[in-house]
Amino acid sequence: MNGLRNLLKYKNIAKEAFIAGELLCILHVTNTYICTPTLGHGPSMLPTLNLTGDWILAEKISTPRIQRNVPKGHVWIQGDNIYSSNDWLHFGSIPYGLVQGKVFFRVSSV
Repeated sequence: MNGLRNLLKYKNIAKEAFIAGELLCILHVTNTYICTPTLGHGPSMLPTLNLTGDWILAEKISTPRIQRNVPKGHVWIQGDNIYSSNDWLHFGSIPYGLVQGKVFFRVSSV
C-alpha cells in the first residue's frame, strides 16, 4: 500500500511538470513567432512612447499593406514622428537580419 502512495505522489509531480512544460512551450512559440517583449528607447519614439523605459510588444506576424520598393533582403524603417525622426533619414533600408520585430502594443512605462 505504501508503494501505491509513492506512485500517486510521483504521478502528481509528473502532471505538474507536464503543465509547466506546456506553459514554457507556449511562451517559446509566442516569443519566437507571434510577439516579443522589448524595451523601447530613443527620440524617434516621441510622442508615442517615452525616451526610455517603455516596455512594448513587438509583433512578428503581420504583412505590409502597401508594397514598397526596397532591395531584396532589406526592410525600410521609418519612425512615427516625422519631424524629429532620424531613423529613416540616416538608415532607410536595413538588412532584415537586424530587425527584432514590429511594435504593436506598449505594455508599461518605467
